[in-house]
Amino acid sequence: MSTAVETKMKRTEVSFTSTFVGLSGYPDSVGSYTSSPTVELEDRFWSIRIYPGGVDQESKGHLSCFVVCESPETTRASFRISV
Repeated sequence: MSTAVETKMKRTEVSFTSTFVGLSGYPDSVGSYTSSPTVELEDRFWSIRIYPGGVDQESKGHLSCFVVCESPETTRASFRISV
């Protein structure tokens, strides 16, 4: 006997824009980051986090950019970043 579980997820498209001005003035050591203000979308809190000098040694010297869910709940999302 097998049991099946079906999960229905509501697909929603939302967006927000964050602008980082004067990027050359941000700390550029590996692991140093700057975050955008937090925004609420679909009952979750989100921010953009940039690491001008890279997030780790492997990305040293390259800008790293992440979409961060600041809410404690587990969530699933897809995103597009335009530079």
